[in-house]
Amino acid sequence: MKNSILVYTPIIQPRIRYVFELVLGDLLLFDNIIFTEVLDDFISSEELKINYSQYYIDNIPFVVPSGLLSEEGVQTQDLVFETYRTLPYAFGQEKAKASLPFDLFSFLFYLVSRYEEYLPFEADEHGRFTALRSIAYQQGFLHLPVVDLWTLELKKILLEHYPNLKLPEQQYQFTPTYDIDYAYAFKYKSAWRQTGAFFRSLLKGDGEDLKLRLGTFLHLRKDPFYTFGYMLDLDKRFDLNPIYFLHIGDNGPYDKNIRYTSKGYKGMVEFLLSAKVPIGIHPSYESNRNFKKVEEEILRLSNYTKQSITKSRQHYVKVHQPQTYQNLIKLGIKEDYSMGYANQNGFRASIARPFKWYDLEKEQATELIVYPFQLMDVTFKNYQEVSLSDIPKQAQPIIDATKQVKGHLICTWHNSSFCEHWTWKGWSAMYEELLVKMK
Repeated sequence: MKNSILVYTPIIQPRIRYVFELVLGDLLLFDNIIFTEVLDDFISSEELKINYSQYYIDNIPFVVPSGLLSEEGVQTQDLVFETYRTLPYAFGQEKAKASLPFDLFSFLFYLVSRYEEYLPFEADEHGRFTALRSIAYQQGFLHLPVVDLWTLELKKILLEHYPNLKLPEQQYQFTPTYDIDYAYAFKYKSAWRQTGAFFRSLLKGDGEDLKLRLGTFLHLRKDPFYTFGYMLDLDKRFDLNPIYFLHIGDNGPYDKNIRYTSKGYKGMVEFLLSAKVPIGIHPSYESNRNFKKVEEEILRLSNYTKQSITKSRQHYVKVHQPQTYQNLIKLGIKEDYSMGYANQNGFRASIARPFKWYDLEKEQATELIVYPFQLMDVTFKNYQEVSLSDIPKQAQPIIDATKQVKGHLICTWHNSSFCEHWTWKGWSAMYEELLVKMK
């Protein structure tokens, strides 16, 4: 038997349709969300109902609009935060008999649409919107999937009015993802890059680096970053279904992979294809605001893999709203995995599961599915400088929060993290410990 729910709102706007379908359909798993602007039809209907208007109606869940969902474009919002049922909220609406003291749907829309990222902000050195600029960090809830938690509170309200309501339960999911920024540490690089690196290590007196370089070039050991055999073994041992994102751009200041035309790069792609793992594009740093470059890189990867490329994650997780996602849509990308911060772990969009991206510039929901990630290796190591032994402890609250709402946990790791040399010693064992927790 299908579950339907009827929503009354005086004017059905794209934002309203989007957020109600997200909350009621994608999160609460109602089969059918019906909208009406006709009050008499709403009152006479026998369906389950939600009233999203300024007018109270007896015995029907009642949420008062703040006006955000009826607007077009982006304006600075004067957000005042309060706490209710132990959870933060904004867009407060004081109205007698309202089910909640705030406009739940405007608040959740603001978070998921990344509204704040369209407003002027002070970017970091890579042009990114950082966690420190986000309201989730500033208000202390970056570690919580607030959208999911408030949706569960809404479910309680619905059950108070409709005690016979039965909805399917969400199922927890875990997906490891791997960014292949550097397929090799030493091999298949140009002679001038190899020579320069060798002399830099010599001048620094870096014995470990010199030993590894010589061992690799003399074929006495594998290249340290070529850890794909170990990674595929992890997939089997832990029954994982990871996604591998391949960098295939040209060399540049932040793009240091080997040439995509090299024997080593082609061999790496063939090895992954033989394992039948899902492969996505990791667009180069230089391509981020250059449509033609992204197009060229996707075509390169598609030609190598002989398959359509429909998944992506931005290098340095550079997401510029709305241009990054608009470009990806034009190029046939269906899923993007860039929704996370480099400098902080947590829930960038305050949600613990995939969602359709809403284009605030065009005021329309899109078919691009955004898959947020919550945990990343270089965030722990380079940005937060967390000691190896403390990483599982710091990851645990985010893992627990995702499992609590039966969300979709995604971690972002790199093949170089498993090299077991330099500052990556011990990382393989730590990751395996994390896998036990994340599964």
